[in-house]
Amino acid sequence: MRAPVSPANFLTGTEQNRVFEHIAAYSWNDYTLLGRDVPERLLGARVSAGFFELLGVQPSLGRFFP
Repeated sequence: MRAPVSPANFLTGTEQNRVFEHIAAYSWNDYTLLGRDVPERLLGARVSAGFFELLGVQPSLGRFFP
């Protein structure tokens, strides 16, 4: 489903889910990388726990966050 959803509604939906094996959410964001001479604008995303597992990918280093 591709529609805006509040964090509270997302959590309620995951708790009440009886159909899908995995559910995840994401939100695109602009970030500013500081610390060099010129700040750099980056496009990134905030994702819910389980997002990468849903996509079937593994971290190249470390582990998934809980």
